[in-house]
Amino acid sequence: MSDDDITTFSLAEIAAKLCGDSMARPERWVLRRIRSGEFSALKVGRSYRMTPAQLKAALASLETSPPEAAVTDENVAERPSEVDMALALGLTPRSARTLRGIA
Repeated sequence: MSDDDITTFSLAEIAAKLCGDSMARPERWVLRRIRSGEFSALKVGRSYRMTPAQLKAALASLETSPPEAAVTDENVAERPSEVDMALALGLTPRSARTLRGIA
């Protein structure tokens, strides 16, 4: 193998690396992400392929981080209630519940 050879992965290989066995149709899921622009890929003919760097970037885009602060009794008291927020926005409490889908 020379330095000019480029390693690429097919859609099936990408889906196996990103999704494993946990999805019913992982190739379609990856294809939707590529077509939406969420993942970058190379289009070769009628199929898409990814380089190792693109696969690494796709994995990084799926990474999540924990919430900044857990809800505790101390910071719950600091937040305004929903009624206060609704009144600040000029909504009646009933209008606020209607918007939330409760009433």
